[in-house]
Amino acid sequence: KEVLKRLQAVGPSLVEPIALVLKSVSLTTLNKSIVPPLISMIGNQGKLAPVELDSAPRVLISRDMVRTAQRIIEIIGKLHPKMFLNHISELFTQFTSLDYETEPCKVQEQLRVVVDFAKTFSKHIPSDKYLEKMLTNIVMGGDVECAKRAATVLSAMPDATAQCESVVKELFEMAQERPERLAAALAALSKFAQYAPKAFSAASADIVNYVVKNVLMSNAGEVKPESESVAAWVDRYSLSQMGLAKVYAVKLLTNRLFGLHVNDWSKSITVPVLNLLRTLVRDSGELLPEKDTNHINRNHLRLTGASCLLKLARSIVFERMITIEDFRHLALVAQDPCYQVRDAFLTKKLIPALASMRVHARYISTLFLVAHDPEKDIKNNVKHFVAQRLSQIRPGGAGTPAISETCFPEFLDLLAHHPDWDDNELMATVELFTPYINFYLSCAATANNSSLLYHYASRLKTVRSAYGEEAISRRLYVLGELASYLIQAKCMAANWGLPTYPGTAPMSAELFIPIPPEEQQQPSTDRLLAGMKRGSPRSPRTKQSKRAKVKELAEETPSRIMRRRSTARGKTLKEESSDTELESDMDSDY
Repeated sequence: KEVLKRLQAVGPSLVEPIALVLKSVSLTTLNKSIVPPLISMIGNQGKLAPVELDSAPRVLISRDMVRTAQRIIEIIGKLHPKMFLNHISELFTQFTSLDYETEPCKVQEQLRVVVDFAKTFSKHIPSDKYLEKMLTNIVMGGDVECAKRAATVLSAMPDATAQCESVVKELFEMAQERPERLAAALAALSKFAQYAPKAFSAASADIVNYVVKNVLMSNAGEVKPESESVAAWVDRYSLSQMGLAKVYAVKLLTNRLFGLHVNDWSKSITVPVLNLLRTLVRDSGELLPEKDTNHINRNHLRLTGASCLLKLARSIVFERMITIEDFRHLALVAQDPCYQVRDAFLTKKLIPALASMRVHARYISTLFLVAHDPEKDIKNNVKHFVAQRLSQIRPGGAGTPAISETCFPEFLDLLAHHPDWDDNELMATVELFTPYINFYLSCAATANNSSLLYHYASRLKTVRSAYGEEAISRRLYVLGELASYLIQAKCMAANWGLPTYPGTAPMSAELFIPIPPEEQQQPSTDRLLAGMKRGSPRSPRTKQSKRAKVKELAEETPSRIMRRRSTARGKTLKEESSDTELESDMDSDY
């Protein structure tokens, strides 16, 4: 307001446009001035005590107002923790005034705010012995969520290394002696492994050995449901003690890698963890050769394994260790039979990572595997993200292709390696995979980039798989031909022009190698698509009775991919996984 007043005297015509700019860049509603009153409100929770809000008259604080104040404080802590820098004393005084034994819910709510601040401004946490003792008590006696959050804050406190080392040893002893505290102990240890690696290193070898042999490779005390037809999902904190312990055991091993200094990384430490995550993703969350893990636990373990593998992909060093096969198995989590698994993986892990460009662009192609998903919300989320975010990111600058366009060949390569591709039933396979390409085009195709996408599809017929797989090379040709036809059909339906692309767009040398001109020829599979070209370009349907029957069957029953991999919310489908020798490998590696 002061800026606008001064501007009014200098140039009245500038007030309106500058006001729009100021409203866009300034914190006009949530700002530093409201932090003390909000904290004061929370301090009077349940007491209905009057609180003086600056110059406003005294009011009676209701419980609804207290809940709203707590929510606003949590939002500030997550989005703008810097706003607390001038109010550190009030924030931590409010927290230390609480008693976990009598007010566990209040402590849990305040811990969320304190943790967000501690992660960003750890140097500003006050060095307070009472705070240190309070956090230690919560770590040792709190529930899983409170224990891990308290461990995070304790790890960030200045001059708390000795205290953290002592707590780590006590937690390890508690995990071995008190089974009912196993999950909470591992949750806290996973945070010490990441944020206090020096304190964790003293007992790291013993902890890792125990976690692998006694938690991950054991189902002792677990009761397997009589049938897998029961609910396939429960909230994480509603899991059994062993199931929750397994989840945090995986997180502990992963966080340990991030806690280590780059000079301390070695194959003996990193490779076993990567093998563990690969197995969880590939074998649907199963680790044991007996395959007797509770199916609810398996769903949580597969989601945890996929999330941790994606977390490792944020680091350039670990990304280089993630193979193309790892990526392809990880992509199939987007088609997990359990709705909660695929929804959490896409909306809470993959999309935020891509939005902030913290993972490689090759993971974009995973998004389009939701084409057959029975839940419209998932597909709508992907469409919105691609249109509003990915289509605006152009690494080469204005006028160059967006990353949502350059990923098209990689997406087609992912389809060529899809486990539902059946070379013996190519006609039905084409029908099955057509929705994938159509879904991609509905997300990314425009009148301006249709020629580029057509260029990419045409070039697939002039390359082969870089891994020397003849079957994959034939599939790439078929997909290139199919994609070209579908792009033509979309352009005709939308009245778009399809000019020749003026140039050559690069394709991944890791996936494709060019075929010498003298070796280029039409594979016999090209005849299978000839009928599509003879038909109307507005629809891939032909007049052949066999194709009509396949189309009718596909419309009346779920496709093979969704029968095997996807179900509606709350339903499950049994999926067999291959045997693994993980137990012997893990024993030798560790």
